[in-house]
Amino acid sequence: MFIRIDPITAAEYWWASVALSVALIIALFWLFYQLRVYRLITGTPTSQLRSAAQGFVELEGYCVANAYPITSPYSGRPCVWYDCKTYKKVRTQKSTNWKRIDRQTSPHWFKVADPTGEAWVNPAGAKVHTQLTKTWYGKSATPQAGGGGLFGDNYRFTEALLIADGPFYGLGRLRTVNPEQLRAMQVRDWMKLKRKAGADVAIIDDKGEGNSVLFGDKPTLNLLHKPQRWGYPFLISGTSQERTAASIKWRIVLGLLLCAALTWLLVELQYAPLL
Repeated sequence: MFIRIDPITAAEYWWASVALSVALIIALFWLFYQLRVYRLITGTPTSQLRSAAQGFVELEGYCVANAYPITSPYSGRPCVWYDCKTYKKVRTQKSTNWKRIDRQTSPHWFKVADPTGEAWVNPAGAKVHTQLTKTWYGKSATPQAGGGGLFGDNYRFTEALLIADGPFYGLGRLRTVNPEQLRAMQVRDWMKLKRKAGADVAIIDDKGEGNSVLFGDKPTLNLLHKPQRWGYPFLISGTSQERTAASIKWRIVLGLLLCAALTWLLVELQYAPLL
């Protein structure tokens, strides 16, 4: 119709149709997931930690420095959470691409607060959005070594951080637990890791020795973690609710454009001449 397609064989036609159909289905699933996340962000009332209900909640406040501060393994900057990646430039006869060769993501819990109370966040399984990002290039795989511009450097480094006193927005499951309940959760998680890793792999269990730091002098703590119910997102953001919703809205626009483009290609393929 609107683009010219050279004659193709019947086999090429069916393979192209299947590939475009699968891509369209994946794009539609991704689009509807982003729509659901956007609806939850804009439609879920923000809870106060002092009176938050148990279950799926929306929290907004700020990050709090941990008792044992952590630093980014790339820049050394103090933070409460980090996600650092290293890419290597790979050249082929046809193109040049960046291949990820290293990723380090903070597994540590961190504390957040609002004017009414505090909670700990277990970031495992979360989709994290942060505005505090940095990208630089170097001639060595060591992030601190070398440096410079894009051209002539074979390594690219990216760093995303959440820092103390920075804004926090989250969607997830909130639970108030005592030391016995927290230890039971840790044992259950340790058993899952042990089964997944296999009998020959040593998985260290700290026996809950660091739990006293989490509780302090309080009998219970609030814990925000990944929901167990399917279809409920676990979202952590280093920006406000409005900015987080705006970033999801742009993803929805991108999803609509992608679905429209794939649908158009499928329609055009129907008019391709066959050999």
